[in-house]
Amino acid sequence: MGVITYFLLAGYTPFDRDSQQQEMEAIIAGDYKFEPQEYWQNVSETAKSFVRTCLTVDPRHRPTAVEALGHKVRSFFSFSRFWAGWTDSDIWC
Repeated sequence: MGVITYFLLAGYTPFDRDSQQQEMEAIIAGDYKFEPQEYWQNVSETAKSFVRTCLTVDPRHRPTAVEALGHKVRSFFSFSRFWAGWTDSDIWC
């Protein structure tokens, strides 16, 4: 979920490197940054916190899917807020 969320927020993957070897090393080390600044300046600290939490290298400390759903960023991704006020005829054409 962390890689996908990072990609959705920035438009590129967190471990993007020049070679596949460098990319694998970055994944194993958890080596990523929220750069360049212009891509991240409008992203909330809450969203960045969610990405950091999901990209935790040690699986014993990484959240489960259920735990990730409990993160405070969840309200940002709330489908109920997105769909509020819509009817079936709005969705099913």
